[in-house]
Amino acid sequence: MHEFAIPADLTAKLTTLARDQNTTLFNVLLTACDVLFARYAGQDDIALGTVTSGRGREELHRLVGFFVNTVVIRSTVDLERPFAGLLADVRDTVLEAFDHDDVPFDRLVKAERDMSRNPLFDVMVLLQNADRALPDFPGLTVAEVALPRWASNFDITVEFREREGAVATVLEYNTDLFDRATIQRMAQHALTLLG
Repeated sequence: MHEFAIPADLTAKLTTLARDQNTTLFNVLLTACDVLFARYAGQDDIALGTVTSGRGREELHRLVGFFVNTVVIRSTVDLERPFAGLLADVRDTVLEAFDHDDVPFDRLVKAERDMSRNPLFDVMVLLQNADRALPDFPGLTVAEVALPRWASNFDITVEFREREGAVATVLEYNTDLFDRATIQRMAQHALTLLG
């Protein structure tokens, strides 16, 4: 894992860009990941995975349980286009994918699954932006503890977490495919791209 932060001033600019383009910070960050991975892969067809809350149906709103579903966001990335054009395309693709998030991912890939690799995408992009205040229990001190991760589920997982005006970012990567120096360079390229 490699951790870095998108500073508060840059996060504010990205949030303003999202608002000006009638979209979300998630879509801005996802578009930046599309551009980054298109450059690294040298191809324009980029498929990234993400998750949805899985609570789109009203009867699920009050149920307790884990309803998260995986969706694939597939984009054509023309590096000659302005970022705003790519962002508009990603926004539309994300909205369409989220409209169909009730189809279980396992059912989608069940037909011809090769268990030696991830189906449909190799990179997961997540934005954790839910308010996560720690609970207050009388007589107890509550602290957040990072759980150890022993293996990467994907070639790369890019996890963004909004915190105190900035965006804490973690690149989790498969060490069979990438070394620390490559991932550190990728993080610097991501910051340069976003700037």
